[in-house]
Amino acid sequence: MFSLSSIRRTVVLKATFSVLGFAHLSFSSNWLPYLLFM
Repeated sequence: MFSLSSIRRTVVLKATFSVLGFAHLSFSSNWLPYLLFM
């Protein structure tokens, strides 16, 4: 039986990895950071 803290921890980890992957993709291309900072 999963506790809410473990579920929340896995959700936070997946969200962090998705944000890091999106940041890596946006910085590998040049125009996406301009869209993010505008």
